[in-house]
Formats: sequence, structure tokens, C-alpha cells
Amino acid sequence: MKKVILGSLVLLSSLFAEDTITALPYYGTINYKGDTSTLKDDGTIMGTYFSMGNLGYLVELDYTNTNISYKNPAIDNLKQDDITLTYASYAENLMFKSGMHYVSTTDVDLGDGEVLIGQLGGYHWNGYDKHSYGLEGYYSIYPDGHDENGVKKSIQVMQFTPYYQYSQAINLNTRNVIGLKINYQNANAYEKQDYASFELEDTLYYKKFYATVKAYGGEMKTGVKDGGHTIYNTKDLIKEGYSLKMGYYLTKELSMSASYSINNFKEVGQVEDTSNDIIVGTLSYSF
Repeated sequence: MKKVILGSLVLLSSLFAEDTITALPYYGTINYKGDTSTLKDDGTIMGTYFSMGNLGYLVELDYTNTNISYKNPAIDNLKQDDITLTYASYAENLMFKSGMHYVSTTDVDLGDGEVLIGQLGGYHWNGYDKHSYGLEGYYSIYPDGHDENGVKKSIQVMQFTPYYQYSQAINLNTRNVIGLKINYQNANAYEKQDYASFELEDTLYYKKFYATVKAYGGEMKTGVKDGGHTIYNTKDLIKEGYSLKMGYYLTKELSMSASYSINNFKEVGQVEDTSNDIIVGTLSYSF
């Protein structure tokens, strides 16, 4: 399946000579905190993100491999592969995006699953400043999952995420972009069916350097973030967290970045809250 998708991207690139193709490999580590509040110990994340497009459209392909170990060495590592494929189309003041995120995992609690991705948005310019707004929608299904009581059933979650983003040109060398998202979820198979959370993000660009600060809060369970590229395919209750990302453009085509995040949540089956920290490094090349 991956070979077919990659082959399609190569074919498309030959049809649109003016398109830009970006390859972004990344690698990260996860460290879980707490001796009694989590069964997990540490893990790694690695993958590659590809995109191709121009001012009228964007195709994105993302592959991620996750490997997490447990404190009890008798428990086998959790191994997971994620593939995300999306297509977005852009008009003068309107855009839409559709796609799918597929997950294959050794975790039998929810099992393998699929997330359908949709987005409808608008934007307008006020001088050099840009306003963007819209609605993201996600439908997650885990056919061989289990509810909180361990009963095997299909787990289905609907999520709606309205968003607003304001991009302000401060001067010729500096731009600031701030965004807000509100996540609402409905999961009929869970004892508590409705969850709400928010995400706040601010990015400052200065010449070849940029820095992004993120924070989130509320409650999310089996949710979706990052436009469908990040899914929480567990019954853990995600509560709050924050992150810092810093990047630098070495050339017009080549950039690098590093991020650090802390996430607080209650792991399924545990009484106390726990947390993890994640460090990710990326290298991006466009041609």
C-alpha cells in the first residue's frame, strides 16, 4: 500500500513541474513519569512526512512508527504503525481537505483503527495580515475495541474542531501567527460520552528563525490533533500540556527544528494522574 501511494506522488510530481515537494524525516523519544500511575516506561517515535503542492492544492503523506516499552519486562513492547494521507484544495477565499489516518497496533484494547478526516475553511487578507477560520471534523472507528468495562465492541468517536488563526505582519522581517482550536467529542460507547478541550498556539517568525509555543487543556479521550496526523488511540483521559518548538532555515530549501512537550493525563485503569515528556527533532528539505 505504501509503495502504491509513494508511486502516485512521483507520478503527480511529473505532471506539475512547478510544484514544491517537501520531505521531513523526524525522530523522537518519550519518557513516562510516575512509578505507580503508569505501566509504560519509555519509547521512540520515528517517521517521515512528505508533501507536494502549489497555491491551489496540497497532498500530504505521513508515516510514523512508535515503539513503547513497559516497566514490567514480561510485557511485550507496544508497536504501532500510522499512515496519514490527505488532499487539500485552495481557492481564493475557501479551502477544503479530506483524508484518512490508518493505525496498525499490537495494543488489543482498541486495536487497529481508521480516522476519516474532513475540513472546510475560509480566509481573507487585511493588508498584509491574514484571518483563517473553519471547522475540522473527524470520525474514528476501532471495530475490535473494548469499552471501559472490557466489553468487546466497536468504538466510534465523532469530533468537531472549530478554529481561528490570525497572522500578523509586524515588519519586513517579523510575523506572528496565533491560533485557537476548540475540540468537542462524542463517544457513545464510553460511560462519559462528551468531552471538550482547547488548544492555543503562537508562532513568531524572525528572518530565518521561528519559535512555537503551544498549550492545551480540558478533557480529550480517543481524540485527534494536528489536522489528523496525531491520534490518541487509547482510552487515556488527556487533560493538559504545553510544548515549545524552535526551528531555523539553513537555506531556502533546508530547515531543522527541535521540540519539547509535557503532557498530563490519566492512564486507563489507573487512579492517579501521570505525565510524559516528548522530545522530537526534524530535518526538512524542499525541492
